[in-house]
Amino acid sequence: MDCLTKTCPPKSWNERFLTDRNFKEEEPYVRMKSDVQSVFGGIENFMQDSEVSLPSDQIDDVVEFCQGSRPDDLRSGGGNAGRYRRAWLDDRKYSPDEASGVPRKYAQSPLTPSQLYKILQARRAPREQQSQKVEYDRNWTDLWFLKSQKNNLHHYRIHEAQISFVIVGSDNYRWDGYCFAFDEEEDLLDDDTHPIFKDDPISWDGKSCRCDANRPIWDPRKYFLAVFESRMCQILAEFERLVRMIAKSINRYENAALLTLSQHPQYQAYDAKGDFERVQLIMRLLRHLINVLSKYDQAWENFSRHEGDLGYFLDIVEANDLSSAQARLSIEAIKQAFVRLRQCKRELCDLEDLCKNSARITKLQLQLTLAGSNSARNNEIVTGLTASIVNPIAVAAALFSMPDAVKVNPKPFVVAIIISVALMRLLMSIPGLFGWWPGVNARIKAIQWDPRAYMKVVTTQTRHGADEAIYDVEMHPVDNHACNLES
Repeated sequence: MDCLTKTCPPKSWNERFLTDRNFKEEEPYVRMKSDVQSVFGGIENFMQDSEVSLPSDQIDDVVEFCQGSRPDDLRSGGGNAGRYRRAWLDDRKYSPDEASGVPRKYAQSPLTPSQLYKILQARRAPREQQSQKVEYDRNWTDLWFLKSQKNNLHHYRIHEAQISFVIVGSDNYRWDGYCFAFDEEEDLLDDDTHPIFKDDPISWDGKSCRCDANRPIWDPRKYFLAVFESRMCQILAEFERLVRMIAKSINRYENAALLTLSQHPQYQAYDAKGDFERVQLIMRLLRHLINVLSKYDQAWENFSRHEGDLGYFLDIVEANDLSSAQARLSIEAIKQAFVRLRQCKRELCDLEDLCKNSARITKLQLQLTLAGSNSARNNEIVTGLTASIVNPIAVAAALFSMPDAVKVNPKPFVVAIIISVALMRLLMSIPGLFGWWPGVNARIKAIQWDPRAYMKVVTTQTRHGADEAIYDVEMHPVDNHACNLES
């Protein structure tokens, strides 16, 4: 339904979920769906809203993600289903008289997909198995182009991570929370038998776990807000750190004038080309991050608008109990996190504009450098042709124009030209025959006689009136040992 602003009624929580509906699960939904004959496969059949609906793009994404996984591996523990340990399960029986509930004990944590499947099927923990650590492949992006110096030891890499959290159930008294996280906090899943505080890894905020699993939040919506707040704090901290790092690197490049041509002619083309490529890579990174943050803007706008999902939490926010006050604080913290993410987006846009200006300047410098290199190469060719062909002919012509030098006829003239050409080619090839010649040549060019370096400037002032002064400058030799350089 196409709803304009404040033309649709706001969403609200169904009051039926606030009471114990005494829901009886006679048969698991997965097993019931698998018994129904369908033209679709197992995953497609499970995710259909009805038996006549067609697969959607989202179902295709799930099928592609689950490629290579087999239900037989879940039952037998073979393949990846019995190897990766990343499932954390906190299963508690709700008791109004006991705040912490009664957690179910498991022989091992974290769990493999096969162990989790068996627990959900049999409602009891499987036998203990050998634990092992597994390394997970990540699609890393190398940020070498943000390094200001080649000898800088800091090496930056980033990878995209995602967390999904969903709560399903029949009412406030029977619900399950599923969290799928792809982060570095795998050690949080290790079983901890601390009697006072037990980390709830779902509520990880990047530094610590905010929720105590031994004192759970029984209301599913309040627990959802607590997890939402903690994970948004983690996302915000990581984005702010990334933006600071990128801004620091770009400003360092600008302040050090690394996007200008080098002072050494032999490195000009290389530096200009390298700077141009570096700016292009930085702009590509900035555009990707801006697009990601734009999705956060759209998500918060859809959540907080008049007919958005925020309406599902209004009744608990307006209550006067302590947990509702915490829910209000969570919503405010979530809002501020999105506001600061929007600020990160603006900073990245400013950096992108700065890089665009630098890219235009660097492109112009690169074009000028290439044009200068082509001009120098053409001049070198012309000089070589002049020295190899024109000069010998001129020398031979001058020789034969001298009175009574030699007998004038074509044969000696041609021989003289050939000899002159051979001598000029020999002289031009001499520097390349000796490896020490370029160094000697550079040293000869570097040594310049500058009389000012060996003279001391003495200024004397002679006054001839109140407002008139004449400066006399005298120059005297300076001893070598008295010469000091300052920069």
